[in-house]
Formats: sequence, structure tokens, C-alpha cells
Amino acid sequence: MPVKTDTFALISNEDLVTVSGGAGAAPASFDAYVTGERDRIKPIYKSVVCAGAGVKGGQALANGLYGGKDGAAAPTGEQIRAAKFLSDFCNAGETLPSAAPASPF
Repeated sequence: MPVKTDTFALISNEDLVTVSGGAGAAPASFDAYVTGERDRIKPIYKSVVCAGAGVKGGQALANGLYGGKDGAAAPTGEQIRAAKFLSDFCNAGETLPSAAPASPF
């Protein structure tokens, strides 16, 4: 709770860190900072990796399932559905695909 002095209100450090843009305690080391950044972007990074997995593998999956016996490509709609399926499947998993780096940095 702010305490009123002559003209300024005093705000505790605990209250300050809850304010958007407030200055919190700095990480203890650069490694701690990097770890925090990796944790912060993890869901976003996974989403990007999984979207890429869908785009890269969707066409081949659809062609393997629905392509013609003569090597004809699957219909475009099937290719898009396969890409979305792979992306959703990847996002539902607990880990990233094995070919993906654990972090972009």
C-alpha cells in the first residue's frame, strides 16, 4: 500500500514489479537471463516449429495417402489438411520434433 509523504507516494519494490514496465530485480547472471528468455518464448517457438513441420511434411503425407498410383499429387485440399494435421499433432506433443533445435538461440 503506498505511503503518502510530503509530495510523493512511496511504492514498495514488490508493488513496483507488478506495474507494467516496472523495474524488477535483474537476473543474477547472463545465463539466468538467457534461460528466462528461452522459457518466455518457448510456446511461441514451438508454434513456429510445428507450423514449419506441417508445411514441410504435409504435401508428402497427403501424396502418400491420397496421391494417384501413377505418382499424381493429392488434391490441394488434402495437402493443406495434412499440413494442418501435422502442425496440430506436433503442437499437442510434449516435446519438439527431434530434428528441431531446442531453442532458436
